[in-house]
Amino acid sequence: MILDKGYLKGFLFFCFFSALSVSGEVQTHNQLETGPNLSGGHRVAPSCSDKTEDEDKFKNDPFMFSFMGKADRVPWDIGVLKAAYSLSSKLKSGDVIYGGNSSGSLLAAYFGCWGISKESIERAETIINEYDYTLLNLNAASKTKKIFAGRVFGAAMKLEENHDELEKLINLILHKDGRPCSIQKGPLQKGIMISAANLDVLDSRVYDQGKAPKVPIWAADQSEADSEAPFYLPKIKTGLKDNEVNLDNFNVTKNGKVIGKACTYFVTLDLYEQLKRLDVNKRQCDLRLIENYDDLKLAMHASLAEPTFFDPVVETAPQKILEGVIRPETRRVYVGGYLVSPLGRDLKRVNPKTYVLGTGVQAFPNAIDSLISSWYTLSANTSLEIQKKDLDTEVIGDWAWDSENPIPSELAKAGYEKARLVLEPLVKQCLLP
Repeated sequence: MILDKGYLKGFLFFCFFSALSVSGEVQTHNQLETGPNLSGGHRVAPSCSDKTEDEDKFKNDPFMFSFMGKADRVPWDIGVLKAAYSLSSKLKSGDVIYGGNSSGSLLAAYFGCWGISKESIERAETIINEYDYTLLNLNAASKTKKIFAGRVFGAAMKLEENHDELEKLINLILHKDGRPCSIQKGPLQKGIMISAANLDVLDSRVYDQGKAPKVPIWAADQSEADSEAPFYLPKIKTGLKDNEVNLDNFNVTKNGKVIGKACTYFVTLDLYEQLKRLDVNKRQCDLRLIENYDDLKLAMHASLAEPTFFDPVVETAPQKILEGVIRPETRRVYVGGYLVSPLGRDLKRVNPKTYVLGTGVQAFPNAIDSLISSWYTLSANTSLEIQKKDLDTEVIGDWAWDSENPIPSELAKAGYEKARLVLEPLVKQCLLP
C-alpha cells in the first residue's frame, strides 16, 4: 500500500511517525544487571582464585571489541574503551579483533592500524573530539520532519552529503606522524572487520511517476546517468515487499531467486581465511578482502555511507569479493553499516568461544526504521535484535537519538562510568577476557 497519495494523507502519516519517533533501549544481552550471556554453553562462572587462572582461561579464545555505530555519539565508545582497557587483559595484550560499523568503523580502523595503548587512546580521543560533528548529527525528530515534509510537498530534495569532509577525518585516522597506515605490518594482522549494506541487493525504493533516477546508481551501465538531475525522495511503503530476506544467512530473494546478500564484511587476510570456511549459505555477509591502504579507506567510506547521511559508495575492486552474487546488470554499491552491529555473528559460527564486547547502541526511532525498511527491504531494528544475540557483553548508553549536539567530553565520561559498572563485576568473577 502506498501511503502518500495526497497532501492530507501524507501529513497524517508524518504526524503519526513523528509521534512515534522516540528512542527506546534495546534489551542488552549481557546485561547490565543480569550477568553475562552464556548461550552456547562455553562459559560458566568459575571460582576466581587468581589472575593467572583468569588470563589462562581465555588465552586461546578470540576476542572482538565491536565499536557499534552511533552517529555523533562516538565519544561514548572512547569512554567504554578506556574502561575496558583498564580491566581487560586481552585488550592490554593487543590480541584483539577490531570490529566496527558506521561511525564505529573510524575507531576500528584507527586501533587496527595503530594498536591499543594509553597513548593511542588519548590520540584517538583528541581526533574525535576536535571533529565537527554537524555532518554526523542524528536528530531523529528534525530529520523525520524534513523527510516527511519533502514527501508531502514533493519538492526536489537530496538528503545525503558527499564524502569530502569525511575524507579529511579518515585521513586523520589513517595517518600518524606523516605516515599512512600499513596493512602489511603491525596490529592489523590481528584482524579488522567493517560492515556495509549492499544497496544493489537491498534497494526497494519506489518513486512518484517521473521522479525516479533515469539510471540507478547500482546499474552496471552508467553511460546515460545524469549527474545534474534533481533528486526526489522515494515513496514510503508499508505492507509491500518486493524482496525477501532469509534472516539466518541474509540471502535476499526476488521472485523466488537469490539476488545476493544483504551485506558485506570488509576483512583483513586472517579473518578472510577464517570466514571463508563457512559455506556461503551459512555465512551472513559477502567477504571483501582488505589488502592495502586504499581497501581500508574504501571500507570506512562504505560503512559511513548511511542512508540520509552520506552518498552511497561504489565498489572499486569487485574481484576482491568472495563468492558474492553480483548480477551482470548491476555493480556493487554500499549504503552504510547500519545493518550489522555488532559484528560477532559469523565469527561465533567459526569459533563459538569468540568473546564479543560491544560498545552498545539503542534501537533506531520507529520513524527512521520504517523508512529504512521501506527503502532498503530489511528493518534495521530487526537486524539489530539478531546481531545482539551474539554479544557477550554490551555497554549501552542512556543518551537519546533526539538530543542536540552532545558534548564529547560528557559522552566519554558517561561511557567510561557505565562500562566500569558493567565490567567490574565480570572481572571479579573472571568472566572478562
